[in-house]
Amino acid sequence: MEVMEQIAAGRTSKLVCPFCSGAELEKGAGDYGPIFTCPACRRFIEAPNLDE
Repeated sequence: MEVMEQIAAGRTSKLVCPFCSGAELEKGAGDYGPIFTCPACRRFIEAPNLDE
């Protein structure tokens, strides 16, 4: 939950994976907004684009 709050607040650098705590999340582009993917466990968080 803490990682989602940081993403919603716009603080998206150096976020650690909330699932495995093994690596920093990598930011990429998705269909509906940015996607944050863990290179260790390959899980992801998709954040909606709220700029509209």
